[in-house]
Amino acid sequence: MKQNPKDVEMLQENLEATIRNVQKSMDYNTSEFPLEFYSEKRRQGNLLCYSEQEPTWDNEQRSYFVETVIAGMPFPAVTVALESKANGDDSFDTAEDDSVSVIVVEGYRRLISILEFLRFEQPLVTESLLPGMKGKTFNSLPNTRKRKLNRTSIRTVIMRDTRLMGKLSLVYRSLARGDIL
Repeated sequence: MKQNPKDVEMLQENLEATIRNVQKSMDYNTSEFPLEFYSEKRRQGNLLCYSEQEPTWDNEQRSYFVETVIAGMPFPAVTVALESKANGDDSFDTAEDDSVSVIVVEGYRRLISILEFLRFEQPLVTESLLPGMKGKTFNSLPNTRKRKLNRTSIRTVIMRDTRLMGKLSLVYRSLARGDIL
């Protein structure tokens, strides 16, 4: 059955309006934060995982990721939302403010894997990329490498509207599992 060209045009205009409305609601910016920023937020209790249960990797997966960071390989951005603990809203000046919590929507496993290596002396269990690293801890690295690792920049997508965290988290989890939305 052939559709009326005017009906097709109206459907396309409605679709385009829907797409624009969704795009307008996705208010975000990107920034770079060093690992030591995230380490300090975690120490303060201000690094939170958005999903109900904190996803974990096994030791091999964590170790392999840490190796990629030590080797200086690029890895995907982390997506976060910021929330002020002082007044429960988003009226704050900067993510560095001590009263601001960083809520990780996507990338929590990556962050926690490297932060545990930096803080808890979890030894590497793999040496897939860096021969000789198996069994090594953060403290066994040369001081120059430790400083460089602490200053490693993490590309961060900062969502300005925390109401979208649920939708975005669902999309990310579904994509990671290979689900069809």
